[in-house]
Amino acid sequence: MRKKNGFTLIELLVVIAIIAILIALLLPAVQQAREAARRTQCKNRLHQIGFALHSYHNSYETLPPGVVNRVGPIQNQAKGYHHSWLVALLPYIDQPVLAESIDPLLSIYDEKNLKSRQIIVPVYLCPSDPASELSLPVNNAVALSSYAGNHHHRSGAIDTNNHGVLFLNSRVRHKDIYDGTAHTLMVGEAKRFPEDLGWASGTRACLRNGGIMVNETPEGSRYYNDPSANPAFELAVDEEMFGEFDGSYENIYTDEMSEDGMGAEEDGEQSEKSEVLLPPSPEKPSGFEYDPGGFGSHHVGGTQFLICDGSVRFISENIDIPTYQHLLDRADGIEVSDF
Repeated sequence: MRKKNGFTLIELLVVIAIIAILIALLLPAVQQAREAARRTQCKNRLHQIGFALHSYHNSYETLPPGVVNRVGPIQNQAKGYHHSWLVALLPYIDQPVLAESIDPLLSIYDEKNLKSRQIIVPVYLCPSDPASELSLPVNNAVALSSYAGNHHHRSGAIDTNNHGVLFLNSRVRHKDIYDGTAHTLMVGEAKRFPEDLGWASGTRACLRNGGIMVNETPEGSRYYNDPSANPAFELAVDEEMFGEFDGSYENIYTDEMSEDGMGAEEDGEQSEKSEVLLPPSPEKPSGFEYDPGGFGSHHVGGTQFLICDGSVRFISENIDIPTYQHLLDRADGIEVSDF
């Protein structure tokens, strides 16, 4: 009688074990390949944003204002006119219909602009970011952005005298970036928060600074509720955050604005609408509504930045602090070439 060929139970278990080991070895490689592809796509989207910013500059001979509002500093709340630089870029990223749907005569938080704010703009999203594309329903589930403009090189509120490139009522020209466009950061990745006010809002939702190192800004609600999450500073703010607006971006600027986009006050001083006081006591953490926080991403080891010359660089989270802040300051007289 002929013997039947087959596998024993032990042989079957060995084969299964070998297959499991091979899968375990293969999965990290597959995940790394997918992340590399997402990172490349993120880089391409930053290139698109850079091209749009340069196209805007070619049209108006200035970069768009980081946020438009009659007074500052900007509060991270739905109070004010607050049209963001991402709104100004819509016609240059092939979104003319969306741009037309936003009423420039009204606050960005007006009910008539809500539907437009809820539209997800793919170019404004990093594919590596696992967070929701929409904010919490408490903020009307508006669409968020993964990218933020550089408004200042240190911790501080979004105001007219910031040293970045996109800030309150700014109108920075390429020739105003005295340190050189190849040595100044313009836009970087920023981790989205469910409490943010969306890409159309010129608050921390699309503007960040260099006060906190790359990837160190806490995520989620803790940023707002934990006094240890961010260096605190106190601001005395004019309560009138929004007045009548005639719909013209050009006319929003006051005589206090100088040609280089800085406030009329001397460098380092606050505008008449705000006053920097000493850091508050731990029981009165009043600065969190004003400091937008820093840049960060879900890429391992650092964050991608758009440089003012249109190139995109990956900056390590271990970058030297002074070097990082020099890159965010458009006119401190220090050209950083090795970073």
